Amino acid sequence: MQQRNLLITALLLFPISVSAQLITDATKATAARDSLFSQVAIARQQIEQKTRVVITKANRAAARRITVKSYYVVPFSPIRTSITKFAPAWEHKIVHRHNGSSRELFTAYLPNGKKTIQERRQNGEVTWLWLQNYKEVNLIVQPTRELSGTYVDKRYLRWGGKNYMLPTRLPTP
Repeated sequence: MQQRNLLITALLLFPISVSAQLITDATKATAARDSLFSQVAIARQQIEQKTRVVITKANRAAARRITVKSYYVVPFSPIRTSITKFAPAWEHKIVHRHNGSSRELFTAYLPNGKKTIQERRQNGEVTWLWLQNYKEVNLIVQPTRELSGTYVDKRYLRWGGKNYMLPTRLPTP
């Protein structure tokens, strides 16, 4: 029953992939997963290096919920560069539950406001990861297919326009 629900969830997340062939080769799937994770690490590092302002929010429930936000400092207008504004760069939320588990949500943005990384972790283990890289073509920002991917529930992966199914015996990264 649970695997059927996971399959339905994966098919809903990959609506384009219904007609595509699912690659089940363990070596190729592992290489694709590692490529996706390393590309996310590179993109995250580049975004964190460009940010200037970090704000931590810990309200009354600070022991249970922690939010850390970072911002880009960008010129407000190309004419008057002395006036700046803050654009969101990344946001990291950590929620500690009463049963001892924790849930982390990480979202990264580009300076133009588009989401580029979304990640969910349950007890430190990645349960969902989404990467969307963009490139500028004829002054229009468009997503790239080669460096975009999704990782779902330790089983399903979409990387470089191909769909993979990971074997269940893979070690977690």
